[in-house]
Amino acid sequence: MEGLSLGGAIVTCDLELCDSKRGEGVKCVKISTDGLSGEYSLVGTITFVDPLGCKHKEYVNRQFRLANGHVGTP
Repeated sequence: MEGLSLGGAIVTCDLELCDSKRGEGVKCVKISTDGLSGEYSLVGTITFVDPLGCKHKEYVNRQFRLANGHVGTP
């Protein structure tokens, strides 16, 4: 993954996508035939330099599931 700043700030990412149940890193998200993924975690840091030159580090630890646009429809 890489960071992008619309304002031109320098952004670096050190993030890992993990399977939440096993805690192991994954390379892709799988969505089952029912249209839902398992639970995944995105863990790591995002670092950026603001326009005044100050360096900031944000810690990321988010869990999520993905769904296709047809979940629950016949």
